[in-house]
Amino acid sequence: MLRIDTSQAAWVRLYTTDAKRDADFARDITDDPVGDHGVIFEAITTDTLLGFDTSPVPQGYSMESTPIADVPYRVVNLDAATATIDVDLIVQDQET
Repeated sequence: MLRIDTSQAAWVRLYTTDAKRDADFARDITDDPVGDHGVIFEAITTDTLLGFDTSPVPQGYSMESTPIADVPYRVVNLDAATATIDVDLIVQDQET
C-alpha cells in the first residue's frame, strides 16, 4: 500500500483475517496491538491531515484458511460529525 486518504478524520485498520479483526474490536486507539493480532496496517487521519504516503510501505496478505482477494478492515469515524467515511487506498499488487 502506497497511500491512504480519508474523507474525514478516521482510524483505519486492515487485518489478515476476520477473526483477528473481531478480536481487536475493543482495543483503544491509544493502545498498540499485542500478540498475534493480525494487524497489517493502521492509520489515524485528522481534519488537518486526511491522507499521507506510507513509508515504509506496508505489505499484507489474507491469512484466511482459504485466502481471499480482499482483507478485513475496520474504520472508526474520529470526526465530531456523524458521517460515512470514504477511504481510498493506493496499492500496488505484488508479482507472483
